[in-house]
Amino acid sequence: MKRKLLLALIALTCALCLVFSLAGCNPAANQSGDQQETPEGQGSGSSDSEDNPGGQGGEQGGNSDEHVHNYGELIPEQPATCKKEGLQAHYYCEGCEKYFDSEKHETTLEQLKIDIDLNAHIYGELIPEQPATCKKEGLQAHYYCEGCEKYFDSEKHETTLEQLKISIDPNAHNHKFKCSQTEHWQVCTDCGEETAHTPHKVSDGVCPACGYVEKCTEGLEFTEIEENEKTVGYSVSQGTATDSHIFIPSFYNNLPVISIGGRAFQHCSSLTEITIPESVTSIDGAFQGCSSLTEITIPESVTSIDGAFQGCTSLTEITIPNRITSIGDYTFLNCESLTEITISASVTSIGEYAFSGCTSLESITIPDSVTSIGECAFCNCESLTEITISASVTSIGEYAFRGCTSLESITVDKKNKVYRSESNCIIETETQTLIVGCKSSKIPESVTSIGDYAFEDCISLTEIAIPASVTSIGSGAFARCESLESITVDKKNKVYRSESNCIIETETQTLIVGCKSSKIPEGVTTIGESAFAGCTSLNEITIPNSVTSIGERAFQGCTSLKRVYFCDNSNLTSIGDFAFYGCTSLTEITIPNRVTSIGRYSFAGCTSLTEITIPDSVTSIGFEAFYGCTSLTEITIPDSVTSIDRNAFRECTSLERVIFENTAGWKVSYHSDMSNSEEINVNDPEQNANNLKGRYTDYYWKRGE
Repeated sequence: MKRKLLLALIALTCALCLVFSLAGCNPAANQSGDQQETPEGQGSGSSDSEDNPGGQGGEQGGNSDEHVHNYGELIPEQPATCKKEGLQAHYYCEGCEKYFDSEKHETTLEQLKIDIDLNAHIYGELIPEQPATCKKEGLQAHYYCEGCEKYFDSEKHETTLEQLKISIDPNAHNHKFKCSQTEHWQVCTDCGEETAHTPHKVSDGVCPACGYVEKCTEGLEFTEIEENEKTVGYSVSQGTATDSHIFIPSFYNNLPVISIGGRAFQHCSSLTEITIPESVTSIDGAFQGCSSLTEITIPESVTSIDGAFQGCTSLTEITIPNRITSIGDYTFLNCESLTEITISASVTSIGEYAFSGCTSLESITIPDSVTSIGECAFCNCESLTEITISASVTSIGEYAFRGCTSLESITVDKKNKVYRSESNCIIETETQTLIVGCKSSKIPESVTSIGDYAFEDCISLTEIAIPASVTSIGSGAFARCESLESITVDKKNKVYRSESNCIIETETQTLIVGCKSSKIPEGVTTIGESAFAGCTSLNEITIPNSVTSIGERAFQGCTSLKRVYFCDNSNLTSIGDFAFYGCTSLTEITIPNRVTSIGRYSFAGCTSLTEITIPDSVTSIGFEAFYGCTSLTEITIPDSVTSIDRNAFRECTSLERVIFENTAGWKVSYHSDMSNSEEINVNDPEQNANNLKGRYTDYYWKRGE
């Protein structure tokens, strides 16, 4: 009976264990490995133990209120912050969802909570001071708590953002150096304020103040510039012939380079670009003949550019700086690629021949500051179509627009008190004296004077009528009018008459000859300036005995002219400047024996000329008289000649012999007054040729008594 009762108790215990297991607290499954403690004297809850035969442990272990908790790992303390509560270290039983402290005593979540600590800030790293600038506020060094989003000073005392701010300091500029070639200054990266510009004090090519390293082309030569017997700077006196990009330094021997001297880079055909420092104030003829120079920036420091870019045939555009008051004579002469130029409002005068031969220049704006336009300033600007004369212009030189074959109109500001324009390219003064442009063919009855070269190069002009009012016709008035068939003179004109084609006569028979005439009547005493200039179909001409002078440019550009015949008893005494300039087909000529001087450029550019005879009457040979006569091989200088001007035989590349009939007393000098002259031996014809076309090309040659 007892055995049956024991078996029944065991069965009941197993059933209770199954119930507890289904409830989630299986006494046999303690994940922490710890065994649940039991009240004093009670067993472990085993269902079958020989050590507890009375079965009391089985009864106790079968109590449904007792179980083994699944504590898991100790959850560490979560400290409270200035904004968030914390939690003490604790256990948590997922089975019964109860909390236990670190000693595994049952508790609640509320009892585990740690109250917010208003001083438990998360300061992080000290944020360094941000200094104020001239444009932006700064901040003192501080901490920032991301928990409560509050600010604390460097001593961790609570503060505000406003209290931490450092006010804008108008003097707290963030300066950084900037440099040009000549000076340095500082610029604030915050507000852009610049300090005063200070010249570099270059030593060994480096400015110690700002560290600027100056570029300088090797091989440049410098000349001292003195004021009051003291050297104040240097001028570049000689360039290099091979470098394509030249860098001119701003300082030499610790003094500024303030000038680029005349001819410093003359005929440097390799030069394409040049960098000029802002120390330079004047450029005088420095780049003449630099045929490859394509661009140049003239610094604002420059005040003078006289003749600087003459013959720079590749130069396409240029800007005149604001300090230049005058565009000097010949400055852009024959810059045939120049299409655009900006003239600053500081310019008051445009010099003689300043833009002459700029054949690509299509338009130009003359600022109101300009008061004078020099002689031939824009002559032969073949692409120039229009031009405006401002009210300020009070002087226009002779031939200012001659050869402007595309010029359609010249507009004169109505406020101009000296000049006015009534039709096309005619400009009149109050006295009716005219400057006449290139495409006008109708001359008003009020006209009294046709100026020098007034219709020169009007290649489309076929006929023209001279009114009775005209009492003066200038030299070369109809030069190179290639299509001109007739000139009609009003029968009432008391000064001029016209009998055939383009010949106009005065009462004294002195002629002004138009371009299509080739027969000069006996009795004519003068062939006027540019009379046959540009007559490209003219191949020969006979000069009668009555002619005593050939004017300037009389046959210039007669490219088909092969022969010039002078009658046996010629009375010719002078050949004017440029008389046969550019007669590229002329092969030989004998100058009459009464001629005393050969003018400037008189045979320049006669590239086919192989032989010329100079008579004993000639005493002087003019400047560049035979320039570019590349076929001339030999010439004799007669005993009568006492002076040869500069460049007389320049670019005569085939010249092999120059014979001096009188070899005594010849001297050469770079100065026209022959100061610092040196004697030269002219006994050797071959050496003479080398000297005249080479080393002493640019010298004056004179023979003493």
